[in-house]
Amino acid sequence: MVAEEQALMEILQRLGFTVTRILEREVIQYSCAGALIRFEQFPLMDTLVEVEGEPESIERVIQWMGLPRAGFTSEPLAKFVSRFEERTGRNALLARSHLMAHAPVA
Repeated sequence: MVAEEQALMEILQRLGFTVTRILEREVIQYSCAGALIRFEQFPLMDTLVEVEGEPESIERVIQWMGLPRAGFTSEPLAKFVSRFEERTGRNALLARSHLMAHAPVA
């Protein structure tokens, strides 16, 4: 955790770093059968469920949750976003700050 977020951002900018993506998400983590299960909810997109651990633990937890095994991949977040957008025809919003940018003007 960074105590002075703004100061860190200024240091990174001075070093030449640029922001490429802003993510805002609620994360809930569980530990079960030797695996870590993480639910990530973004402002406008499907809930992402990640399972990490040893292969046997991962398989056991996925089976226990009753979710289709084919839905679990090692794809990066960008691919998850693309699949959501292709399936729904809507743009995924990964940060609330983008909600205001897309809000209709009254």
